[in-house]
Amino acid sequence: MKVTLHGHDWADALADIVLEARKHVTITGLSYLFPGRTTQSAWRALHSAIALAPAREVQVHIMLPSPSSAHPATSNNARTARQFEPYRVRVSLIVPTKLLHAKTMLVDNRLACVGSGNWTQAAACHNFEAWTVTDDPAVVAQLRQIHDQIARQAILHTEVRP
Repeated sequence: MKVTLHGHDWADALADIVLEARKHVTITGLSYLFPGRTTQSAWRALHSAIALAPAREVQVHIMLPSPSSAHPATSNNARTARQFEPYRVRVSLIVPTKLLHAKTMLVDNRLACVGSGNWTQAAACHNFEAWTVTDDPAVVAQLRQIHDQIARQAILHTEVRP
């Protein structure tokens, strides 16, 4: 299976994929911003699927670059890590040799998702983004290796409490 999502439909499609996850979801991105309290959108649906997955015993790990003056989009990443703590979502802040800019999601080591959209309201609702979703075992294995490599560069992990 290989599906390419364009425009605004990607957030709803990724929300459905997260809702189908059984074991774990691993995400990388440049930034992740919680939706506003009154936001009703595809971004709210995707964020809710991610935040509530641990309640279904699905482990969620989000890897973001540590805040850096070199890229303003990273400025809220430490705040995002703190906001996720009550949901039992693990967030790692990364200080890579190069800025973590990849937007990816790995689900149950069976689906690889790679795209252009940041994990934000603007990307989900206002930008024209593209994502590809595949179950190709070689692509999934390669993305798993990339995620493992990124995770080794973490400087902070939020605690995940049972």
